[in-house]
Amino acid sequence: MNYNFMYGNNMNFLMELTGTFAATFAILLNLAMLLQIRDMWNNKTHKGINPIMILFMFLNSFFWTMYGFLKQNLNVIIPNLLGAIFTPVVLFLIVYFAHKKYVEDKMKEEHIKPN
Repeated sequence: MNYNFMYGNNMNFLMELTGTFAATFAILLNLAMLLQIRDMWNNKTHKGINPIMILFMFLNSFFWTMYGFLKQNLNVIIPNLLGAIFTPVVLFLIVYFAHKKYVEDKMKEEHIKPN
């Protein structure tokens, strides 16, 4: 669809502005994973975090990063690479704290004092 009739010569500016906003908010979204990592580490729990959602966030970031590399577009690569890095850390912490809770519960059942 040709939007030049609506925006005229400002189309490139609008595309760049939209791309800048999209990249900025994608970076902020993926940096928010650092807050999630911090909260999980400090609270030593994974409660309230849906691992399926985090897995899909990882897949989304991974494939957008690959797309960005294929297009050689840093506006796509940088924000999504952050998500591809941080979401596996969250997934690891979910598994780690779930396993730790499982072991502690098993030890309680067997009346063994946990470390």
